[in-house]
Amino acid sequence: MQCPDDADGFDLEDQFYLGDTGMLIHPVVDKDADSVEVYLGEDKTYYDYLDYTKYKGRGWHKVPAPLNKVPILVKGGSIIPRKDRIRGSSARMVRDPYTLFITLSDEVPIFLIEESNSRALPKENYM
Repeated sequence: MQCPDDADGFDLEDQFYLGDTGMLIHPVVDKDADSVEVYLGEDKTYYDYLDYTKYKGRGWHKVPAPLNKVPILVKGGSIIPRKDRIRGSSARMVRDPYTLFITLSDEVPIFLIEESNSRALPKENYM
C-alpha cells in the first residue's frame, strides 16, 4: 500500500499501483467514458506516462482517457526502464537499448536517457 495513513484511499477499487514502480494505473471501466477521476493519496507530483501532464496534490484529479489510452500516472522520483523499439517478439528485443523514463522531483524536469546519450526535454516542456 502506497499511502497507509490515508483512510480515504482504502475503498478505491478501480485504480492500483504497479508494485513499487511508482506507476498508478486507473483503467476505464465505464462505457463511453472519456476521462476518469484519479485519487492521489499524498501531496506529491505525478506525471502522465504518455503525454507528461503534471498532476499535483492530494485528492481527486480528472485525467483524460480517450479510447487509445489507459490513464497511467508516474510518481515524481520514479525511474521506469523501457524498450521503445517495436518488435514482433521479445527475442528480437534482447540487444535493443533501454530508455530510462525518470521523474526526478517537483523542481526538476522529466529526463529521458537513451543508449549512451542523455537529453532533457526542451525548457518549455519542463514539468
